[in-house]
Amino acid sequence: MSRAVRANIDAFVNNLHLGSDILKGLVAEKGLIIIGAEYCFDTGAVNFIE
Repeated sequence: MSRAVRANIDAFVNNLHLGSDILKGLVAEKGLIIIGAEYCFDTGAVNFIE
């Protein structure tokens, strides 16, 4: 995976964690886990990034 794609995924996940009080509450109180993923158009594979 290119570094630019990985950086974009990491930034998006971080923004979800920090940008929403609702999501913050669900993470803290209900155990919601937010992770990033990359979809490969060629193979249909999804690579989850934790």
